[in-house]
Amino acid sequence: MSETATFEPTHAEVVRASARAWELDRYLAALLSPRDVRWDLITLAAFAGEIERIPVIVREPMMGEIRLQWWREALENTDPSTLSGHPVADAARSVVARHRLPLGLLIGFIDAQSVLLHEEPIMDDQALAAHLAKTEGALFELALRILGSRSETAHALAMPAGRAYGIARLLVELPALWAQGRVLIPETRLAAAGLSLADVQAGVPRERLEPVIEGLIDQVRRDLDEARQRQGQLDRVQHAALLPLAVVEPYLRALRRTTRDPLREPLQLAPIRRVWALWWSHVSGRF
Repeated sequence: MSETATFEPTHAEVVRASARAWELDRYLAALLSPRDVRWDLITLAAFAGEIERIPVIVREPMMGEIRLQWWREALENTDPSTLSGHPVADAARSVVARHRLPLGLLIGFIDAQSVLLHEEPIMDDQALAAHLAKTEGALFELALRILGSRSETAHALAMPAGRAYGIARLLVELPALWAQGRVLIPETRLAAAGLSLADVQAGVPRERLEPVIEGLIDQVRRDLDEARQRQGQLDRVQHAALLPLAVVEPYLRALRRTTRDPLREPLQLAPIRRVWALWWSHVSGRF
């Protein structure tokens, strides 16, 4: 599938820019995917980026809910002769129709953003896993389906993959989330370290937060191991759907060796390390 066969040039740039700005790992991974689904995966990344940016740019929850509802209605309109006027929404509708993707996975992804809009606390590991199943897990499952994986296999692999990538990304993006007043660390994990959500929001010393971060890193490794054990259910082409997992290990190494303040100092990962990890995974078939 060629780029010009899928989008008008201006629309293609809008889709590409959104994916690159908000879902860089998935955008870069899509560039390494088979040509006939490349733009479908870029579109999926762009869709995720457009939804994820709503809680960031909208501070009033009601205004955010209005935007989320617009996206629900845009996707639920299956009339191919009616366009929404938003290049990413229209491209996403096309991908859903072409691959017969479960619309519920995309709607669930939209619904999950309400957690951030309303700054709802994550009570425990089960609540975090449920949130990640609707967000990162759903994106992995959709990508696997686009690449032809059976629904049962796609779901079984997407859940641990979503948890591993999602928690790693949560830790990497913790300073940005904290600056917005959002903390997605389960309250039970904070309590086990003698902390409350209010403590973290106020800004605790690095030393007090380190045990919590270490515990989450250990959880990422367990979920990553589970995803690796299930990887044999995929063929080499379908591996492209899981390429974002290739950056998890570099993220964890960077998190463990740094002495930065995990709340106030962003984690810097050299772009070449990210690209190298994705390329190596693409070539080796491992993550």
